[in-house]
Amino acid sequence: MFLKKTLAIIGILIPILFVISFGLLFSSNSVYYEVIDELPLFCFNILELQGSIWVRIFNYFFIGVLIIVFSFGLMVLNSKSFSNNLSLLLLASTGLIWCSFSFFSISIEDEDPLDYAYIVIFIFILFAFLAFLLLSGDILLMIKNRNVKRALVITSILILTESIISFFVSDYPFMIPNLSILFYISVFPILGYNLIKEDN
Repeated sequence: MFLKKTLAIIGILIPILFVISFGLLFSSNSVYYEVIDELPLFCFNILELQGSIWVRIFNYFFIGVLIIVFSFGLMVLNSKSFSNNLSLLLLASTGLIWCSFSFFSISIEDEDPLDYAYIVIFIFILFAFLAFLLLSGDILLMIKNRNVKRALVITSILILTESIISFFVSDYPFMIPNLSILFYISVFPILGYNLIKEDN
């Protein structure tokens, strides 16, 4: 089925593009490494960084759009289940949040540029947790591999656990949320790969 193959490609591309784009960002801004090493992955739309326009267009807008397309594509595959539709709307919302960071920039010279980050990270992680937890209940309608269901449950538990732990870790306040984002991104190739297997 063409839709499954397209979604599979998108799912596999999302983490690849994520790693490449942030890798290029880090390598081209070594002078700001001490600053960006302490930032959440939401906050690299910094005016002073080399290639900040590229960051907004590619790291946030393009990857966010791919997540939204992937989510609605999965909804088309199984649109009869309310919980499935709700989970994928939540997943699409995380893509929209990610995409929204392309529309504004912050500056290292700002008094407190990360004020908004705490609220956004909370909403993003909450939506990701609920999306994966709800999706795990209906994923077998699209993908028969039970390991995918387990992966979704484990990822949602890890995201929730890390969020709770982050309240008690003050030295590196964004380290744990960043891990949650990496777990979140890792789900897309799992879904994508298994969609290809289902279609063969």
